[in-house]
Amino acid sequence: MLNNGAESVIERERQRFEDVEGYLKAAGEASARTRSLIVVLIVASVLTAVGVLNSLPESWMSRRFEQLRSSDSPYLIKYIGQRPLRADYDKQWQEMFIRDRARYDAYQQAKLARAGGAGYVSCKTTPCDPSPEGWFTSAPNWSWYVQRADEEYRKDAELYDRRYHAFLEGTSSALVDNRFFVHVPFFGMTFDVNDLGILAGVGLVSVMLLLWFSCGTELENLRVSFTETQKLKCLAEFYRLAAMRQVLTIPPLPGREIRWFEIWLAKPVYFIPLAVYLWLFIEDLNTNWIGRQLDTLRMKILVGCELLSLAAIIALAIQTFIRSRKIDTTWSYWWPRYIAEQFERTAAGEWLRLANDQLQRRSLQPAELVDILPRQATVYSYADQNKTHTYKSKDGVQLVVDLAADSAILETIRPGSQPETSPPSKPL
Repeated sequence: MLNNGAESVIERERQRFEDVEGYLKAAGEASARTRSLIVVLIVASVLTAVGVLNSLPESWMSRRFEQLRSSDSPYLIKYIGQRPLRADYDKQWQEMFIRDRARYDAYQQAKLARAGGAGYVSCKTTPCDPSPEGWFTSAPNWSWYVQRADEEYRKDAELYDRRYHAFLEGTSSALVDNRFFVHVPFFGMTFDVNDLGILAGVGLVSVMLLLWFSCGTELENLRVSFTETQKLKCLAEFYRLAAMRQVLTIPPLPGREIRWFEIWLAKPVYFIPLAVYLWLFIEDLNTNWIGRQLDTLRMKILVGCELLSLAAIIALAIQTFIRSRKIDTTWSYWWPRYIAEQFERTAAGEWLRLANDQLQRRSLQPAELVDILPRQATVYSYADQNKTHTYKSKDGVQLVVDLAADSAILETIRPGSQPETSPPSKPL
């Protein structure tokens, strides 16, 4: 059985990790909430853009309708076929008349040959000679063929006109339905496209306001969690686990290469609503004369509300972007402290290399590094005359920070050999 001292140590460790788990859960929920609001904001922006796009006079639906109004349009022919031409039917039945007349003449010649007994050719071997019981009892009548051509043309032309009018009517209904009305998914609501500016402004401002509060909460939770877990000596565990849950933010981690475009790639998402709403506002100004013809007072109210919404979206987009950058800065601030705590625990040279890398990247000053690295006698020594701080790992890596020269030198010391020295960092 464990004694009371061991039990109290285990209990303290369990309490520490429960506290870390609580901070990790709070920070993770804040981050997930921000991502969810960003998704909602993108969906709302896309739906607004679709409404604006469908209302444009130069929209695809308008261009399609223009093509359908021309009967010889290749676009129309692709969907309902070529319009029947009377000349084609006349030509077809004229060819049939010529063929039947030739067969009738051949039949008459064969009939005369059979009657005279000379020059008779068997009808079984003569394709142009039908049997005597055939319908060639009289010469083909040209007027009958003309009548059949007219009847067949009228029938096909009527069927084509029905298809054309049905297709044009359906396209016209779709044009009116999509150009003058906006359909809200999931809710089944429909409203006039002229009200899109007011309703989209209220929706986008509301979502961006929630996103602004969410980013502020995420930033506060992150700062508090880092500070408290550092006091609990669990900063490394919290940092590593919280970094693994990030999506839009890319915190530094050992072995992770972060390129500049990856950091900034997700930042324009905060300005997507601004771009969409600015497009909407410009289009409403360009078509302001239409709104004045319909209702002058409502058009003035619409433009005024859009101006207020646009100003609010600009302010919220900038402030949300600033808070997102503060979140990135917070991770950058605690990254070297994560390195320092890991070196204090393990005394491994890997962490001294990472610390030196921060100095080389100019993301950390030598004096700041000295403040956060441990002061254990086994890994640390100090020369007062030139303000030189030396840190040595258990696997032979040594970092010498010279505050007087504002530089640092990283060395790899191997038994029985000269130390391998990296170039000193340039003064910052």
